[in-house]
Amino acid sequence: MTGWIPVDGDLDTWRNDAGDVLSTHYFPQPPDLPAPLGDMDSIRNAYRRLLRERGAIIELELEQVMDCHALRAIFKIAQEANRVMYMAVLMIPFRDHNFMVKSHVLRSAHPTSERPRSQ
Repeated sequence: MTGWIPVDGDLDTWRNDAGDVLSTHYFPQPPDLPAPLGDMDSIRNAYRRLLRERGAIIELELEQVMDCHALRAIFKIAQEANRVMYMAVLMIPFRDHNFMVKSHVLRSAHPTSERPRSQ
């Protein structure tokens, strides 16, 4: 992947020049979901409670990936020093294991909006 380098020699995690991170994960145990995939209201409510004071759900949807159900999510999570982390997750759960692709970026919580003025 152009512009991405492995983190500490790890072939499952990459970082770009901006510090954004992309990783893949395999978990050899049943997925840790708060409700069955078909119950998106319960899943959303559980993540809202989990993120309560430090973050928010931007998107949380059920998706089809090559005949498999998947959970696609984007979260916004407050960090120290007026920063915010945006985390995108694609989880593909199976009965006995699950796969995940995750990306996160850190940004200023209060970006300046100054733009050059046209003359």
